[in-house]
Amino acid sequence: MKKTLHIDLSLGATIKGLSDALEGLGISREERERFVASEARGSTPYCDYMALLEAGSMRPVAGWISDEASLIIAGLVLLNVGKVTRTSLPMPNTLSREIEELLRGERVLKSSANVELEAAMLIKGIASLDVGGELIYEKSSGEAPRLTLGYPDSNVVRELRVIEANLDDLTPELLATLIEVCLRAGALDSWLTPILMKKGRPASKISALCEEGRANAIKVALFKASSTLGVREYSVSRSEALRKVIRVETPWGEVSVKVGILNGELINIAPEFEECRDIATKSGVPLRKVMEFAHKAASGA
Repeated sequence: MKKTLHIDLSLGATIKGLSDALEGLGISREERERFVASEARGSTPYCDYMALLEAGSMRPVAGWISDEASLIIAGLVLLNVGKVTRTSLPMPNTLSREIEELLRGERVLKSSANVELEAAMLIKGIASLDVGGELIYEKSSGEAPRLTLGYPDSNVVRELRVIEANLDDLTPELLATLIEVCLRAGALDSWLTPILMKKGRPASKISALCEEGRANAIKVALFKASSTLGVREYSVSRSEALRKVIRVETPWGEVSVKVGILNGELINIAPEFEECRDIATKSGVPLRKVMEFAHKAASGA
C-alpha cells in the first residue's frame, strides 16, 4: 500500500536537510545511491517523479535537477511514497531574485529560515500544498524538515528500537547528562530507571527509544559519554494516535500546540512548554496562565 509523506518546512528547505530527514527514516544515502546507480531507470515511480519535476511550469531555471535532488527522489521511491504534501515555505533568510520569483503568489510562514532554491523547487514540484496535513510519522533534526510518513486516515503502529545499558559507577551529575546525549544523537525519547544489580548494588539503567536509522549513532554516543562496555538493543512496537502541530494566538504572542487525534476525535492538547516559558519570562505573566490560555485557544473553548 502506497504511503503519504507530509513535509513540514517550518525549519527550512535545504537539500541536506531533506537528506538528513530521510536518514532519520532509515533510508541511508548509500542505499539511495545504489538505487540511482542500478535501479532508477527501470523504476516507474522514479521516472514519474522526475517527469513531474521536468514538466513543472514553476521552474525559474532550466536543467536544475542535480544528482543530490535525484537522491531525494530515490528516497521517496524506497519509502513507497505515493503522495507528497507540504506546508507553506518559510520566509527565506536571503531573498535572491530566483527565490523571489519562485515564491511569487505563495503564502509563506511568518518565521524565517534557510531556503535553498533547488530544495524549494524540488518540494514545490512534487508536493501539493496542505497546511493542515497531519503529522503521522514525525522526524526533525537541526534544519531538517519534519517528515511525516504514514497511511492516510489510520492510526499508526511504528516499529522502533530500544537501546539500553546498566550503569553502577557514574555520579548523579554524569548520569543526568546521558538523557541529553541520547536525544542529541537522534533518540525520540530517553529515560533513566533505578535498578538493583547483582549482589544488591543500586544502579541506573539508561534507555533510549529511536528509529532504526539512529540506533548506531545512539550506541556510539553512549559508549563515548558513559562508562558502559556493552549495550542491549531490541525491537518494540509503538501505537500512535494521529498528531498535528498548530499555532494559536495568545494576548502575549503565538504558541505552538501539539494536538492528538484518535478515530477522528480530539484526545490531547499540549502547548509547547519552552515557547510558553519564553513568553511568560518576557511578559511577566505566570507560566500556568499562558499554558491555560493556549490550551483553551487550541480546543476552541
